[in-house]
Amino acid sequence: DEMQMVGDKQRGAAWTRAFLAIQAEELHVCGDPRFAELIREIAADCGDQVFLHSYERLSPLSVAPSSLSSLDAVEDHDCVICFTRKDILRMKRDLEKL
Repeated sequence: DEMQMVGDKQRGAAWTRAFLAIQAEELHVCGDPRFAELIREIAADCGDQVFLHSYERLSPLSVAPSSLSSLDAVEDHDCVICFTRKDILRMKRDLEKL
């Protein structure tokens, strides 16, 4: 996700290292289409192919006016964002308890 991080002066190197370190037969990368050509060039340098698929959002994306007061307020189709592996695993555990 967030392939546009590749162009970020502060986080681009870390994103690129993580992208290049993934050993997978197939990888789906989502993000700003303006960076697709750069991703294609990086993949080509590694001998990999890129297949670009563009999709239109079927429903509007909106930000809630305030943060959740508790995980009990999470509804179907909500997206919960975590920024570290530790947070992801903690959030997974907490959501599975509900």
